[in-house]
Amino acid sequence: MRSERLPVGRLWPVLPAATTLLALLSVVVINLAAIMAVVDERARLREEALLLAAVELRLSGLETLVDDNSHWDEAASALRGPTPDVRFFDRNWGPASADAAGYSGVFLVAANGKALRGFIRGRKLADAELADMSSVVPALRSRLETGGRTMSGLVRFHDAPMLVASGALTPRKPDLLAAHATPRWLVMSRRIDSRLVAELNQSIGLSGLRLGPAGPAEAELVLRSAAGDPVVTLAWTPARPGLAAVREQAATVVATLLLSLIVLGIVGRSSVDMARRLTSAALSDALSGLPNRRSFRAQVGRDLLSNRPVCVALLDLDGFKSVNDIYGHAVGDQLLLAAARALHDIVGDGASVARLGGDEFAMATAGEDAARRLEVLVELFIERTRQPFQIDERTLVVGASAGLAAGTIAETDAGELLRRADVALYAAKREGKGRSRWYHGDLDRRQAEAHALAEQLRADLAAGAFHMVYQPIVSDAAGSIAGVEALLRHAPRDGPPIPPDRFIPVAEETGLIDRIGLFALRRACEEIRDLDGLHLAVNLSVAQLRNPDLPARIEDVLVETGFPASRLELEVTETYLVSDPDRAR
Repeated sequence: MRSERLPVGRLWPVLPAATTLLALLSVVVINLAAIMAVVDERARLREEALLLAAVELRLSGLETLVDDNSHWDEAASALRGPTPDVRFFDRNWGPASADAAGYSGVFLVAANGKALRGFIRGRKLADAELADMSSVVPALRSRLETGGRTMSGLVRFHDAPMLVASGALTPRKPDLLAAHATPRWLVMSRRIDSRLVAELNQSIGLSGLRLGPAGPAEAELVLRSAAGDPVVTLAWTPARPGLAAVREQAATVVATLLLSLIVLGIVGRSSVDMARRLTSAALSDALSGLPNRRSFRAQVGRDLLSNRPVCVALLDLDGFKSVNDIYGHAVGDQLLLAAARALHDIVGDGASVARLGGDEFAMATAGEDAARRLEVLVELFIERTRQPFQIDERTLVVGASAGLAAGTIAETDAGELLRRADVALYAAKREGKGRSRWYHGDLDRRQAEAHALAEQLRADLAAGAFHMVYQPIVSDAAGSIAGVEALLRHAPRDGPPIPPDRFIPVAEETGLIDRIGLFALRRACEEIRDLDGLHLAVNLSVAQLRNPDLPARIEDVLVETGFPASRLELEVTETYLVSDPDRAR
């Protein structure tokens, strides 16, 4: 049988078209492969950015936790003195590290970088284990000394990768900073382990996220310390949207190309939305949903840069601590949430608002009428807090105080504006609470005078410049002296004496009242002890009653002096009993 072949002459018209088609197809395939590679690489970079953002969010949360814990009057008083009260540290943070959600390690660090105390997962570290801490905080400490209250980063401690945040122990009352001048830092850490990795992955959804290094066909991210040293490697299987699109839509090259572009857009939009949500979480208060301190400070900075007058108000709930102490943190959180809602409803679009931490909120206004608008909003909020809050079946009345400050970019910055508002808030509380106060320069001068007086009182107490006088208490029936009331007097060797109505308020504000009060009690017990049958009345300051160790201190004095408890009367002002009957009881 004779085969028939197509003459070559008949094929030549087809060859150019076929060649052109093949060339075009090759160009399209090459471009498609390049696009797939770009899509996959961009997807990997977005995943890496999401992972970095998730780590930064945890660091921000740890930093916020340190900021809330370190910005605390009682902690500063207990831990910034020459001899820190390590029992206070152990009681407030040690056992809590065993099952705390936000941290697993907590340390008290001295100015030289030496760790004075430390716990990991509730276990107190020995001195030899604490020695390693000196290599962890120098960079964070140096940043704190040059500006800012908190700092965070990644380190290796005990050969384990850690998220670490460090904050200077700083009182909210400026006078306490001078009264306890020894700088110390609170350091909190969280180990980067499989539990944290699972938590990270829950928020961003990478495939097979784990502690590295990466294997074949895996991506990895090396997290580094502030010095650039590698701390830990995270690995995952990167998404390949380009390849998936080609495999699923192989019918035509054009359809595949179009689908790849669609997938690229979807991936990009999803990543942007995820990044936006993570950023929003980092700048929001978890309890109230309001902007947090970092977000508020940035907003105030932007308002100042607009070259307009800016006014800031710091608002503090007056009776919040008592609510927490009496009813617990769950009720306290509900009260904070109710106050945040009230603040949001009052302000609306009239000002920027935030929760700075604890029971402290903030407002900011900008523009020519910023001061007037802020005053109106502040008074509305104070008036609202005078009304009862219904929390479950409880009716709570707390009240609020506010400090206001104004400035422009030419004379101040966001940090100084907030400091001035804080000084004004402190003055408002000192003058009776439930009111607002604008900042002016005299407030700083008064604080300086109070600080100087506190230093004098501290020196005079050590030098024995205090003594007791006694006012007799006469029995109506017998007309005889039944007892005496002990009165503390100041009598320095040089200079005029300071009356009690001047030194007692300063002692209460600076924390000296505990030492002065115990001195007065001890001296009176020693001097009246041997006067048989004579009763002794000693006044207690309201500030002393806030100290939970007061009963134990009184018992110590009675044991040391041998004074019979049956002859001792402790007197409390009626205003305290009326204003806070639960605590007074």
